[in-house]
Amino acid sequence: MSIAATAPAVDRKVVLTQCRLAAERKLAGALGPMLDAMAKHLAEVGAQGKDREEREQCLAAAHRLFHEREDFFSGFREELAARFEARAASLLVGGPSAEELDRETLAMLKTNVLENEVAVIKLSVLLKSRAVAELDEMARRFCTLLSRPALEDGHNPIGPVAIAHAVYAGLAKCRIESRAQRAVRPLLEEGLTGPVRDFYVAVNHVMQALHIAPAAPAVESRPSLAAASPEPVPATAPEAVAASPPPQPEAVLPAAEVAAARAVASALVGVQLPASIDAFLRGDMRDLLARTYSRHGSVSPAWQQAVQTLIDLVWSLKPKDAPERAKLAAMLPALLPRVSATLGAMDVDPVRRKQLLETLASQHRQLLRGG
Repeated sequence: MSIAATAPAVDRKVVLTQCRLAAERKLAGALGPMLDAMAKHLAEVGAQGKDREEREQCLAAAHRLFHEREDFFSGFREELAARFEARAASLLVGGPSAEELDRETLAMLKTNVLENEVAVIKLSVLLKSRAVAELDEMARRFCTLLSRPALEDGHNPIGPVAIAHAVYAGLAKCRIESRAQRAVRPLLEEGLTGPVRDFYVAVNHVMQALHIAPAAPAVESRPSLAAASPEPVPATAPEAVAASPPPQPEAVLPAAEVAAARAVASALVGVQLPASIDAFLRGDMRDLLARTYSRHGSVSPAWQQAVQTLIDLVWSLKPKDAPERAKLAAMLPALLPRVSATLGAMDVDPVRRKQLLETLASQHRQLLRGG
């Protein structure tokens, strides 16, 4: 865990909000020409397609991108703003909790592109891979601004995950779906990486001008599941220590990100959960699953146990009839230690961890009473 640099005397909420407005402005400017290119491509695919359904879908989608694109920008702005507000509120001390957001905002937080979850994650991974240094610098500046030891990608209010969800929300609102959406994904994935990287560079310049320095890189404190006994470390000269490169964040395979997204999306289909639990599963739990898959693979006991914990936790929060309440009562003594251990493997601050456990306990008590 790193010690963050001292934050200057600035209004943190104002800085975050200005970052969001800059994201809307700069990315919308880049997306306009991309929508032109996507519409042209769809028109060509529709004109050349041999399948009638494909032709009709692509030509109709091209028409909407040419003439109804404000629907896209409306969906993009709404989703980006909703995700920003949810993450910013949890990052700012004293900010409103997710439960205090109005119902309409909460509805937007539950993305309307669940069926495209894998495409969203693929885009977010690509955006991150093309801007690793810029994103890391921006996240560490946010750590300084917010006095936090670390900031996971899924919690970054203007990170690749938020941007990818916003883009696909725009496509959904403009009804660019099915074959038409698949036809334009390569253009979207390649065309958006440069503007997003440039946006992160611009944010870093602004925060540098505000004297918000990057916090020192976080040091991985979680022990490896297969850690061996450490070898004795020879004494090292102070000069050599100072010259050592900073530790790098753990690399997560793109396939691991996709597998984790699929596991979470599958578990949550048709399930309504408290907003804080839903955000935890889609953010922290998905990140942990991705790391577990990347470290151990899909056939490992570690991956299978992590997925089973996710499935059992979601099941435990669903409405129950009498036999299921008896099953829940028998399951909780074993499930709760697994959930606690899962939280221990994440970078969840103690206050938020306590709130999550209290919310779980409240939900379980209500279900056991037949509520």
